[in-house]
Amino acid sequence: MDRFELGELAAKTIAEKVTAKPAKEIPSELAAKVEFDSVSGTVKINSALNADEEAQLKECFEKKEAKEQIAAAVQRVRIKVEARKSPAERGEIFRVPYLAVKQGDFYEQFEKTHLDGMGWTLKGCNAGLAENEFSLASEIPQTGEVDVSEAGKLEARFMPELEKQMTLLSVDSAWPLARLANWLDRSFSHRDLTPTETGVFITNLLMHLAEGGKSLEQLTANRYKLSRAIERKIAMHRAAAQTKIFNEFLSPKFATPLVVSKEAQFQFPPDAYPASSLYKGGYRFKKHYFPAIGDLKPDGEEFDCAVFLDSLQEVKFWVRNLPGPGRETTSFWLQTSTDKFYPDFVCLLVDGRILIVEYKNATDWSNDDNREKRALGELWVERSDGSCVFFMPKGNKDITTIKSKMQ
Repeated sequence: MDRFELGELAAKTIAEKVTAKPAKEIPSELAAKVEFDSVSGTVKINSALNADEEAQLKECFEKKEAKEQIAAAVQRVRIKVEARKSPAERGEIFRVPYLAVKQGDFYEQFEKTHLDGMGWTLKGCNAGLAENEFSLASEIPQTGEVDVSEAGKLEARFMPELEKQMTLLSVDSAWPLARLANWLDRSFSHRDLTPTETGVFITNLLMHLAEGGKSLEQLTANRYKLSRAIERKIAMHRAAAQTKIFNEFLSPKFATPLVVSKEAQFQFPPDAYPASSLYKGGYRFKKHYFPAIGDLKPDGEEFDCAVFLDSLQEVKFWVRNLPGPGRETTSFWLQTSTDKFYPDFVCLLVDGRILIVEYKNATDWSNDDNREKRALGELWVERSDGSCVFFMPKGNKDITTIKSKMQ
């Protein structure tokens, strides 16, 4: 669901009645919005009328008093309809400054391409594999494949067995080191690294294993398992390098430090809110930016947090921020060292500041991922010159602390 219209509201909640008999029949084109009850002698206005429709309706009455009563009733309906609209439907603009890279007078939202653009290298990285990273000991099967036998029965084969069967296809019991290194280099994808880099790294790794007592015959026989171990090792080095580059970007001493400015802001599209599911609980939220609330259960700790935010006098309106992927242009996010961070709630305060709340239960609050999110949120606040507030409640009991963070 990616577009909302106000839609028709229930007549009993907005209808206005006027005791006045029209001098001529109400035009048929107004029948969906206006009705006349000849028994009670009342005109009932069920929906908001535009200026032309209002003029048409008033033309049906001769007396000035009746026309004035109709005009007043039309206005009351408009006020009721307007009060029922969400901020997005009223045309309110909701902008949030993001972390940006400033180059001259040009701002770019800080994202993964900036990290990738810095590049990284395997040169100097540890090429050794510890016993817990690669062992010749047999493993308990974890993954495999299911196939249909010649007899038509399902057969499951697990990775160690598969690797053994594939190894038997090889004519040579032991490959030369260069051949094995070349095969391993081609056995998994590493587009961000050159074959020269990976070739040297893998060759050094094989030499370390050989020095540790593992023969080329053993390594050749276990090459599929070794391939996965090398891929994991390179992924570990890649993650460490990305974290280092990310931390350099966060430093105020970096050549192009990250900034938070009104010149670089995300704007919630007022007519786009691609929720996977809609809130259907009994509690009626009054301040949500969009007319519907997405991806929010009608109970639980995140629901409690949403209720608390909705009740705060300091909050003008807020949005249940929808996480990606595919929502990069409709939701607010900050770039971490590995992915995009979509905070749970984004609020516009009455005083014009922006409040971001990322709810976490007490168990997950201290893990590495959330520590990085807190550091990123605090940096966003620090670079905002007081225009932004960030808070990550540590469980349900910490929700009320949000209020003190806005002081």
